[in-house]
Amino acid sequence: MKGTIIDITHKYRLISELQKSEEANKLAQALTHIGNWEWDILSNDITWSDEMYRIYGLQPQSEDITFERFKSFIHPDDRDKRLSDIELSLKTLEAKDYVMRIVSSDGQIKVLKGKGEVVCNKDKKAIKIVGTCQDITLEHHLYGELKNKESYLQDLIRS
Repeated sequence: MKGTIIDITHKYRLISELQKSEEANKLAQALTHIGNWEWDILSNDITWSDEMYRIYGLQPQSEDITFERFKSFIHPDDRDKRLSDIELSLKTLEAKDYVMRIVSSDGQIKVLKGKGEVVCNKDKKAIKIVGTCQDITLEHHLYGELKNKESYLQDLIRS
């Protein structure tokens, strides 16, 4: 009888460390309400982290996200601007930070802040855009309240 023995201890350790890192990443995203996403322009497929699904009011990995599905979430008043910004990013190969409103699957209006980067092939053609997105709805509302109170105090002082 002949055979080969392979020590897989190192591979097992690497897999275990990778799993721990992935769990820490998921926890960090959930705590900060930051999700990450990737849009493969050629296939029109969008990949969202679990937190992205939660931000949009969906169960994690509950459906495939396409660009059309993503567009359906953008608040109607913000849709044209956001789509125009995406087109500009594809032309200039630079993605600018953005703030936009969405209507989540449960009907909530949320304010999101995003950051992206255009990934190009060797011919300098955009093949994907990757980025992060944070739900800043609470901060946005608190800022609005603060501005209203500041305005009220200014009016009182002028009176």
